[in-house]
Amino acid sequence: MNLVTQLWKMFNVTRRAGGLRSAGRMVADAPRYIKMMKALFADRRVSPVAKSALVAAIVYAISPLDFIPDWIPVVGMLDDLGIVLAAINFFFGAVPPDVLDEHRTRAGVQPERVRVRERRD
Repeated sequence: MNLVTQLWKMFNVTRRAGGLRSAGRMVADAPRYIKMMKALFADRRVSPVAKSALVAAIVYAISPLDFIPDWIPVVGMLDDLGIVLAAINFFFGAVPPDVLDEHRTRAGVQPERVRVRERRD
């Protein structure tokens, strides 16, 4: 796919997720999300594999070694973002729902803000 197609897809995803207003709310709620993530990392009920995947994705994002070099405009940063978002999705999918609800409530994150796809076993 070409760059224009990728950018158009990103625009549509952002629009469907609530647009810039929704992104602004995410930034304002960042301290709560950080508190929730710290608590989930400290919880022994969360899979070490899920924790490792998230840490590995963050290390990849800050590492100078990439599949697509960061000096390439837009696309260079998008591969990092995509990998981190996939790892976050995997992490939340691996957390037992009751544990996620417990930590979400303690951190003050509204339930509709953290959506997790149901796992199919």
